[in-house]
Amino acid sequence: MQNLDAVSSAKAAPYEALSRFDRVLESLGSSLPAGSAFELEMNGSLKRIGSGPASFRVAVHNGRGVSALASMDEKRIGEAYLDGDISVEGDLVAALNLRTSLSDRHPLVYLWSTYGQRLLYGQVNRDKQWIHEHYDTESDFYLMFLDKQHRCYSHGYFENDNEPLHTAIQRKLDTAIVSCGIQPGWRVLDIGAGWGAFTEYAGKRGVQVT
Repeated sequence: MQNLDAVSSAKAAPYEALSRFDRVLESLGSSLPAGSAFELEMNGSLKRIGSGPASFRVAVHNGRGVSALASMDEKRIGEAYLDGDISVEGDLVAALNLRTSLSDRHPLVYLWSTYGQRLLYGQVNRDKQWIHEHYDTESDFYLMFLDKQHRCYSHGYFENDNEPLHTAIQRKLDTAIVSCGIQPGWRVLDIGAGWGAFTEYAGKRGVQVT
């Protein structure tokens, strides 16, 4: 009897997820801001969520994708995207803007990581642990995915999908200099653009970087 119950529960799980998913979509569609509509592709059919023209399409590829979207959990949805359970076509920025519509912001995780660990273990203890986790990995690991010219670990500005990473990073560094109106001879405080990327780039242009 227990085995039969387990099989029945396993078969019912996808249908329960779909039912929950339908309720989530109905609620989401009625609460989306104007101009935030998108298309949902699932089981060979398209459904419009929200009103107005759709700026992107979310394709659901399996039951894990359904469960992730039904959870309205930012972390689970992000992992489903990385795992290929869902995909996004069209305006990715518009899709990311819908993060504010997600219901699960993990407040307990945020409070624990931001305040709880420091209160329980002490600031110095946590600093030692966090510094170890962030900075004690060999440089070769980071160089596998950083650009080879600037070694900058923050995002780049791409003009098209075929640009090399170092070009997008250089455009980002140029944008920072132009946006701030930085001139040769200025003194600038650099707070962590990544392995001295901005320090080197601006320094070669006559900027005194600390």
